[in-house]
Amino acid sequence: MSLDSDILLDRINLKNKLFKWRVLALVALGIMLFALANPENNVSEKNIMTDYIASVDITGIIIDDKYRSKILKDIADDERAKAIIINVDSPGGTTVGGEELYEQIKGISESGKPVVVVMKTLATSAGYMIAVASDYIIARNGTITGSIGVIVQSAEFTDLAEKIGVKFHTFKSGPLKASPSPFEKLDPRAEEVMNDVIADFYNYFVKIVAEGRNLPEEKVRELADGRIYGGRQALELGMIDEIGGQEEALAWLVKEKNIAEDIAIEDISLIEPEHPFRELFFGEMSELDLFRKINMNGLLALWNPNN
Repeated sequence: MSLDSDILLDRINLKNKLFKWRVLALVALGIMLFALANPENNVSEKNIMTDYIASVDITGIIIDDKYRSKILKDIADDERAKAIIINVDSPGGTTVGGEELYEQIKGISESGKPVVVVMKTLATSAGYMIAVASDYIIARNGTITGSIGVIVQSAEFTDLAEKIGVKFHTFKSGPLKASPSPFEKLDPRAEEVMNDVIADFYNYFVKIVAEGRNLPEEKVRELADGRIYGGRQALELGMIDEIGGQEEALAWLVKEKNIAEDIAIEDISLIEPEHPFRELFFGEMSELDLFRKINMNGLLALWNPNN
């Protein structure tokens, strides 16, 4: 065989090997992308075969969360889940995040599946909003709750800019566009508009608390001046139902909702798990997700004593 023939065969073999590796690489990439796009469902993953009470945690800043909504819907649709205990430890969050979670919890309760909220250290603002959607609220003596209200914050740098010789020029289609702005003096008209928006959601907040706690709106408005309450204070004011924890929640479900006393309690996470492929190839995504969560624009239902 000639030298040219040997070279030709070597090239053919090399091309065949490269082709096989490319195919394998594409298959592996396809599997990784599929895994990233289709994370395993938290509820079905447990493969629970008997009746149970679902125990979930709502912690930290409340924002709108598609994964959380999906898992709660799965629990709501699971006939084996006879009740839900929601452990809340949150200072609140965005009004949209709180409203979304409130509506979902209320829907579960109205479907006939009992919901008990157990407050931990904090359940303020949107954290209290979601609690009133439940059938029964339990808190510890030292729990901080309340802070019923709405807040919008906007900084203004105009005086500082003037001192250092900086001028800002804003071009906009109308006087109220992009107001309030840190680069302009607050326009009284913009202040009025913002107060109207805040008042509108505040009225909604008061209404759902009154409905959820079966209290007159006038009394709720007295409570809803933004102040916080301890657990015992909240009990005396009718804002919660009992002092205690999970043991009291289970006792109430057994006594009032005829849930079996020996039923299993299953802990189900509402936090989307980090996929190993995502962490390996897209490690910065977790930082972007964190930035998205803390960069909260719009109306807030949040208690922040550090302000």
